[in-house]
Amino acid sequence: MATIDDIRMGECEVLEFKQELPQKDRQLLKTVVAFANGYQGGRILFGVQDDGTISGVEIDSIAELKDNLINMISEACTPQIYVDLSIERINDKSVLVAHVPHGRATPYYIKKEGMQHGTYVRIGATTRAAEQEKLEELILEGNNKSYDSVVDRDARPVSAQEVTDLATQIHGYLGDTAKKITAEQMIGWKLLRRDGDKLMPTVAFRLLTYNDIYFARVQCGAFKGTTTDAFLDKKEFEGAVCEQLEQAQAFILRHINIGAEVNGLHRTNIYEIPVKAIREALSNAILHRNYLQHAHIRVAVFDDRVEIFSPGALYGITKQQMLNGCSSLRNPILADVFLKMDIVEKWGSGIHRICAACQQAGTPTPRFETSEAGVTVVFPRTQVSKEKKSCPVTQKPLTDKQQAVLHHLRIHPSATYDKIGAELGLSRDAVKNAISKLKNDGYVIREGADKKGAWKILKSEKPSFD
Repeated sequence: MATIDDIRMGECEVLEFKQELPQKDRQLLKTVVAFANGYQGGRILFGVQDDGTISGVEIDSIAELKDNLINMISEACTPQIYVDLSIERINDKSVLVAHVPHGRATPYYIKKEGMQHGTYVRIGATTRAAEQEKLEELILEGNNKSYDSVVDRDARPVSAQEVTDLATQIHGYLGDTAKKITAEQMIGWKLLRRDGDKLMPTVAFRLLTYNDIYFARVQCGAFKGTTTDAFLDKKEFEGAVCEQLEQAQAFILRHINIGAEVNGLHRTNIYEIPVKAIREALSNAILHRNYLQHAHIRVAVFDDRVEIFSPGALYGITKQQMLNGCSSLRNPILADVFLKMDIVEKWGSGIHRICAACQQAGTPTPRFETSEAGVTVVFPRTQVSKEKKSCPVTQKPLTDKQQAVLHHLRIHPSATYDKIGAELGLSRDAVKNAISKLKNDGYVIREGADKKGAWKILKSEKPSFD
């Protein structure tokens, strides 16, 4: 139902004004198509001028208007778009309301222009031709598929070692409670697909393992002041998305303030932004980003805030629905594996968990900014309270090298210095120094003889959330 308050707000992503219904109107058809491709649908109000002035439509011509509109849409658009028409009285004027629901057979497009050029989407109050990445996503949606479940044409068969490596990685997160994970299970999880005697990787498998998708990276930067004019530090993380998560988290923690809270003989590190909130925001960025879009996840640390940007406009929900706790999974296969690996607690409600973590820690609630380019979480930075700074911190966050070595030891506990160095591109001395730091800070301990023993992980590089 359209109200005067809606009209006063003006045209927007879900509302368009038309003074009258012309005989032929390509712009009208583009708007109908865009609303059908949109997650909220949309309404077109006939009898309302662009500035919101209600001129109304003639009662005697309403039946003809309805027939003309239905015929115009039916003849010009495909697949079939079903429009709900109604008459509403607003300020004693009759307004014809055409409600275009979100369609399930996307993409919708103008027949004469073809799918490639005739598919339109709504951006704010404007209607635009869909870019290639958006068109591909609409095609997948119309086929009830997600990109992370697809086997791309350029994908190569998976080796037995790569299956073992992913199983080991998952086992490393779950610990001793994990059962052996087989290729058949990965097929059931839609990570792999059998093609004759070959195992083909879905996009989710590639992201979790060798990750040869160029834009699936995380760019991190720390800046002096509140703008991007002066870099203090910058890193770009590639490889398996789980490792990107750990590395990006370590980068943020290294560049924000830290204090300590003492309770008897125990000391707990206190960061100015809760670690749980940071980790949840990074997980959301990885799970909800559009991997068809040629853009990186970006992390920026400024003097007054930390920003985490995930490429891709909201998928399947509005911003208000997102803030209310609703979730629509753009990459459900990847999300399912993160859930199995206990990286995320459960699907959905990520925004609420971020806000709850900040509220519990007594830090400002983050802002959530949305645009056609993507979604940004903005954490205001605060100083750690004086009470929590009363105990000086002597244990610094792990460096990127130390994080990488610890992650490697979790997966390969029997690895030698030389083997670790070869895998990570580090010198033997660098590996030895990193492990010495891990031992001194209580992260690892050596069990058994030097040659036949193994490293035992005593605590994770993930700071405690308790």
